[in-house]
Amino acid sequence: MKDLYDKGILFLLTFLSVYFLYYILYVRKYKKSDKKKTPIELQFLVYKYKLDLSKINGKKVMEKIAKMVALDVSIVVTIISVIENPVLQMIVGFVILIPIILVSFNILANIIKKERNDKNDDNK
Repeated sequence: MKDLYDKGILFLLTFLSVYFLYYILYVRKYKKSDKKKTPIELQFLVYKYKLDLSKINGKKVMEKIAKMVALDVSIVVTIISVIENPVLQMIVGFVILIPIILVSFNILANIIKKERNDKNDDNK
């Protein structure tokens, strides 16, 4: 039971640390008009899922990305904390991080598209 409690604390602390760091470094500084400083995560969403940046609230999307990145990192850290061998931790961490990030971005893109469609339906 104590081990489960420790993993929960690890997950929560990792989530909060990554979220606040990401928020300070990227979300607070985001300006829609500055194309050169657009974070790579937002560029990836726009390119891969063909989102129109002019039709979405960039600041809100950046907040969602910050939560998603924090969740992804927290999940990976919690999973690899079970493994004892540091080399195996690195290998497993890299192997599971990429699919988790890709699935998360897919889910986020679908949520953004659905919100945009719901907003368009309300305006009609």
